[in-house]
Amino acid sequence: MITTREATDVLREAAITERRSAEAYSYSRGAPFCILWGLIWMAGYGGTAVLPGRESNWLWLILSIIGTAISIWIGNNRADGHSRNGWRTGLVIVFVMAFTAALLFIMHPTDALQVGAYWPLLLSAIYASMGLWLGVRYILLGAFLAAATLGAYVFFKEFFFVWMALVGGGSILLTGLWMRHG
Repeated sequence: MITTREATDVLREAAITERRSAEAYSYSRGAPFCILWGLIWMAGYGGTAVLPGRESNWLWLILSIIGTAISIWIGNNRADGHSRNGWRTGLVIVFVMAFTAALLFIMHPTDALQVGAYWPLLLSAIYASMGLWLGVRYILLGAFLAAATLGAYVFFKEFFFVWMALVGGGSILLTGLWMRHG
């Protein structure tokens, strides 16, 4: 016969194991998206560093379309067979882009640096918010990305786009690789 305390300990351990398992599962599901978008950020911000304004806008448009299409494909082709929700992933991306287009239309940023800093700050908040449900690695990514963006915007404006390619895109990519391993 087990005591009440032993039963309580077993149930607590089971709850901890369940939470850790759910967190590892969410990381494995999110990892391909982070890897994809980390690479896209590296290409987009890297391209922005060397291309004139209008050309970098076209680069971002093309990369965003490609990233959205691949995200939908990833969402619809899960190896575990549990998810066929790629269209939802695509719609979330479209909603965020539509919100941003409306916001930029109303706010009229004065330079490309402001727009370049907007996206990582928005996504920092999204990652950190996701982390409240899906695991602390998302919170860490959001906090790091926000700090790196603000730091570059304030201290390294002349290297901002290169910084965001390497540090911003790199942090998303490395987080994706970290999440692949539980």
